[in-house]
Amino acid sequence: MDIRMRETEGYGDQPFLLWDTYWNSDDLSTWYADWKLAGPNAPLNAYGLAADHALNTAILISLFTWRRAEVYDQLPSGTDPKGWWGDNIDLDENETKLGSRLWLLYRSPLNTETARKAEDYAYEALQPLIDQGAVAKFVCSATVDVVPGHLVLDVKAYSQSGQLIYDQKFDRIWRQEFP
Repeated sequence: MDIRMRETEGYGDQPFLLWDTYWNSDDLSTWYADWKLAGPNAPLNAYGLAADHALNTAILISLFTWRRAEVYDQLPSGTDPKGWWGDNIDLDENETKLGSRLWLLYRSPLNTETARKAEDYAYEALQPLIDQGAVAKFVCSATVDVVPGHLVLDVKAYSQSGQLIYDQKFDRIWRQEFP
């Protein structure tokens, strides 16, 4: 996966990114991110897809695209390894797999071990953005919110100068089902 960024992306002030993506966390069955359309005055893509916030888009794709499970991963009951088929055929030494393995946690018990795995999977998924120089570092923390039965993932990205350029809390990446 090669994410191309504008020269200043990740190095200067970032725009407020929340409005580009609608993140519905009230009902997990309707949880989604959506594309933003460009308006009639967009210089290069009038009425096409907006491409104003490449870093936000790259982070969302990295975290919430299902990466193919590794051969040693324990798959949730009744699932297959998922992931993009292209990751199995054309990886050279400079390419990385697309997405994250967060989906493997959907039926895991809600505990600190699951939270630790969520952090590990988030770092793994976001590492290509560091390798490409788009971001200097990420700080990911997962916490268990026991009362409603949620796993919360907080992702912060920092530029080469140490400035916070992305701060998003995904307030329900996992939900415990009660009978």
